[in-house]
Amino acid sequence: MPKARVPALLAVFAALLMSLAGCVGPFRATVVPVVVVGTSQAATIEPADVDTPTMAVVPGAAADAWRPDEPIVVNAVAGSLREVTVTAKDGDEVPGTLSGDGAHWHSTGILLPGTAYRVKASMAGSDPDQSATRSVRIRTMDSAPSFQARISPRDGAKVGVGMPILVRFTAPVAEEYRASVQRALHVTSTPAVAGSWSWVSETKVDYRPKDPWPARTTVSVRADLAGVQAGPDMWGDRDKEVEFTIGRSVVSVVDVAAHQMTVIINGEPARTIPVTTGKEGFRTRGGTRVISEMLTQTRMDAARTGVTVGDPEYYNLDVRYAMRMTNSGEFVHAAPWSVDSQGTDNVSHGCVGMSTADARWLFERSRVGDIVTVVNSTRQLEPGNGLTQWNVPWPEWTAGSAL
Repeated sequence: MPKARVPALLAVFAALLMSLAGCVGPFRATVVPVVVVGTSQAATIEPADVDTPTMAVVPGAAADAWRPDEPIVVNAVAGSLREVTVTAKDGDEVPGTLSGDGAHWHSTGILLPGTAYRVKASMAGSDPDQSATRSVRIRTMDSAPSFQARISPRDGAKVGVGMPILVRFTAPVAEEYRASVQRALHVTSTPAVAGSWSWVSETKVDYRPKDPWPARTTVSVRADLAGVQAGPDMWGDRDKEVEFTIGRSVVSVVDVAAHQMTVIINGEPARTIPVTTGKEGFRTRGGTRVISEMLTQTRMDAARTGVTVGDPEYYNLDVRYAMRMTNSGEFVHAAPWSVDSQGTDNVSHGCVGMSTADARWLFERSRVGDIVTVVNSTRQLEPGNGLTQWNVPWPEWTAGSAL
C-alpha cells in the first residue's frame, strides 16, 4: 500500500471508532452488520446509520483495477464475520484466514491479473434476524504486458544427457524482479542431481546440472508464475509444467588434428569414425556443444552463410543424416563427396563430414541433447552459438543465478 494512503486510512479508522454509535449505542438496540472490503485491516469506512446488513468496497480501493499483489481484506465495521469466500469466475477459490474474533478476513492465496472475483461474506449482528450473506465483485488489473514462460524441452520429450532446460519469457524481467521469478521455477529429477539456473538475458534463463544428466533420468520442470510479479505492473497469469526423460548417454569427441570422431555410448567407446572438419578459413569451432536439431535430409546453401553464387567457396548440396551443432551452421553429416579426405585432411566449410554409412549409424543412435565436443581446434565456439552451456565453468554458471 502506498505510504501516502496510510495517514488517511488511520484517520478514517479513528473516525470509525468515534462513530460506532451510528450502528449501536444508546439510541439503537441492535447491531446491524456492516462489512467493507479493502487492502488492509485499517482500510475501512465510517458506518452509516443502516437498517439492513451492508457490504461495500472501500472508496479508492479500485474495485475494477485491483492490484494482484494487494491482498483482499474483509473487515467487519459492525457485527462480525462468520465466513468469507473469494471465488474466480472459473470456480477457483482464493484461500484466506478469518480472525478469531470475526473482525477481519485476509486473503493468503494468489490473485491472478485480469481476473474477476466474487467476494462473499456471511455476517452476523446482535439479532439473529440481522444475519445475512452479501457479496461484491472486484477485478484485478491486467498485466502489462502479458507474462508467460515457454519451456524447452517440450512435455513428453526424450533427449540426450547434455540437454539444458531453456525458459523463455514473453516479456523482459528487470534485474530486481529476477529472484522472485526464479523462486517460481522448480526442477526435480529422478535420480536427484545438483543443478542451477543461470540468467542469459532479461528474457532468458537456463538450467543445467553440474554434470551431464545420468542416463534414463526423469526430469520435471514447473514454472509456478501465476500471480508472481515480474515488473512494476506485470504478473504471471498461469503456471506451466513439463516432464521429459533422458535417453542413453551418447557423447562424441571430434579430434580436429587426428581427423577422427570417437563415439562413446553409456561410457564405453562404441566406434571411431574417420572425419573431415573445417579447412583454413572455415575451421570447425572447438568446445562442447549439444545437438539441437536432427534432419534425415536437408539442403545446405552457402548463401545462408554469406557466400554468394560464383564464389569458389559456394556450395548448394542435398545432405543426409544432418545433426546441427551450432546456430551458425555447423553440422555433423554424411559427406560422400569428401570420403578420400576423411581421416587424413580437413576440407569442409566447418561441418564434421563422414561416410554415409557412418553418418547413418551415428544418426540412428543419436538424439537432440547429445553432446559433441571438438578438440584441438584453433577456433573457439562463441557463447550462445547454439546450446553452448557446457562451456561455462560451474562457478561462473552458478554466479548467473539470481538467488
